[in-house]
Amino acid sequence: MQASTEPADTSVHPSSLGWYCLRTALFASIPTLFGLSVLLITTYFQTPELSTGSFKLPMPDVWDLFGNIVFAPVTETALLVALLLVLARTPLSATLNALLCALILGVLHGVLQGWFKFPMAAWGFYFFAQSFQVWKCISLPKAMLAALMPHVIVNATVMATLTAHSL
Repeated sequence: MQASTEPADTSVHPSSLGWYCLRTALFASIPTLFGLSVLLITTYFQTPELSTGSFKLPMPDVWDLFGNIVFAPVTETALLVALLLVLARTPLSATLNALLCALILGVLHGVLQGWFKFPMAAWGFYFFAQSFQVWKCISLPKAMLAALMPHVIVNATVMATLTAHSL
C-alpha cells in the first residue's frame, strides 16, 4: 500500500487565493515576528550611539529590499517547487514532503544566514510547501503563487518593520 502524495483534504479550497495567501502568511510569520520582536526589544538594551542617544539597526537599502522581497522569495519558491515535484514521485505523504522541504530550506538558511534563522525559515517553508500542495490540485500557476505570495508578505513585513525602526 502506497502512501498518498496529495494533501489530506483537497476537497476544501478557499474561495480566494488572495485570502488563502494572507492567512498562510499570518501562520508562517509567527516565529519570524517573535524573533523580530526579540531583536527590536534587545536593541533598547544596547549601548546607545553617541550622536543620537539611541541604538538603531541599519536601514535596509534598495538592494536589501529587492533581495528580501523579490529575489529570495522567487528563488526559494522555485527551489521549493522543484523539491516538492521530485518528492511527489516518492511514496511519502504530502505532510512528510512539506516537512522535508522545510528542513532542507531551513538548514540552507541556517548555513547561509546563521542558525538562529533555522526555526523561523523551517516553520515558514512548511506552510509554503503545504500551500503549494493544496493549490497544485487546482492549477500549477496558482500553486506557485500560493507558495510565493505568503513568503513575499512575510519578508516585506520584516523589511517594513526594520525600515520603520531605522527612521
